[in-house]
Amino acid sequence: MSEIYQPEDTGEIELPEGYFDEILTDEEDGTRFTVDSDEKADWAVKKIGEEKAEFERLKELAELNISRLKERIEKEKEQFERRTAYLTGRLEEYFETVPKTSLNKAATQESYKLLSGKLVRKYPSREIKYKDDELVEFLKTSAPEYIKTVQKPMWADWKKTLKITDSGAVTADGEIVPCITVTTTPERFEVKPDKIS
Repeated sequence: MSEIYQPEDTGEIELPEGYFDEILTDEEDGTRFTVDSDEKADWAVKKIGEEKAEFERLKELAELNISRLKERIEKEKEQFERRTAYLTGRLEEYFETVPKTSLNKAATQESYKLLSGKLVRKYPSREIKYKDDELVEFLKTSAPEYIKTVQKPMWADWKKTLKITDSGAVTADGEIVPCITVTTTPERFEVKPDKIS
């Protein structure tokens, strides 16, 4: 019979391959691993902590790779732009020679269709930026009708005055608040292992 749990004497517990299957079972007699002592419970928490540490390590590695890949994309973009700048310039010169009647004009651009794609000239546009708080202050004196008034309940304060039951919320005067529903979430168990350094 292969052992799943071993009392901690070396500081490390060796498990057979595949020990994190749906449930821990002994291969020979099919018995489940059970937590029936503080020692086993501590061992299980430690194992969860080790798995979490491994996940965090791999997540950090993935984030480093993402960062590297983003840098690579930026370098490839710069290289692409350098390699195609000459041809783009020549195509722009050619676009200038195309009769205006052959161009497809829209509100924001004009274009010329070819078999392999389109040449497009976008008209100048404006990007408008503003700071909300400063604009609100300005509008208060010059155009208050353009300020939105947002009404929101002061929920945290008002909730303290309510009696919350499984069937709903009741005011101090005994009035049932019809727009509030109360849902009871089931009890949840979490394991929070200490961080492994």
